[in-house]
Amino acid sequence: MSQADFEPAFKLLLEHEGGYVDNKSDPGGATKYGVSLRFLSEEGKDINQDGVINKKDIADLTADGAKEIYKEKFWDENNINLIESQRLANMTFGLCVQMGAPQAILLLQRAANIINVYNKKKKIKEDGALGPRTLENINKMNEPKLIKEFKDRATMFYSLLAAKNAKYNVFLKGWIKRVISY
Repeated sequence: MSQADFEPAFKLLLEHEGGYVDNKSDPGGATKYGVSLRFLSEEGKDINQDGVINKKDIADLTADGAKEIYKEKFWDENNINLIESQRLANMTFGLCVQMGAPQAILLLQRAANIINVYNKKKKIKEDGALGPRTLENINKMNEPKLIKEFKDRATMFYSLLAAKNAKYNVFLKGWIKRVISY
C-alpha cells in the first residue's frame, strides 16, 4: 500500500495560493499562502510572537511557516497521508485548505457514495472525517471516476455558496478554476 506524499501536494497548493491578500469579501480576513488571519486566531498562533494575533502575523508568515501549519493541521490531522492516490490526496488537501477540512471530506464522502450506490455497494458514513472505513472505500475506487464526482460536488458547493451570498461571487470563478485544475 503506497501513501500520498505531502511535498507535491504542498507545492501544488502554493501554485494556487498567493502572497499577502486582504480582500474585504473574504470572511477569513487577511491571508498569505492561503493561511487566514481567522485560522491563526482560532488556533492561537502568534507567528511573530508579539503577544497579538493580527494582520502583521499574516504578513510575517513565511512559506516554511505555512508548510508547517499545513502539514500538521491539514495533512496529518485529517489522515490525508493515508490516501493512496497522490492526485486524490492533492485535491482533498487543497479543498481542505480552501473550504475547511470537514466540508471537503464530506464532499469526498458524498462523491464516493454516488459511486457506491451506482455500483450497488454499501454507502459510507458522511461525517466529514477520513476514518478507516472512508479510506478503505476510496482507496479501492476508480480514481478518475471518484475525482470527477468529487469535482462535481465541489463545483456545486461553491456555486450554491455564491448563490446564497453575493459577496462570494468575486471568488467563484477562481474557486471553480482551482477545482477543475485537479
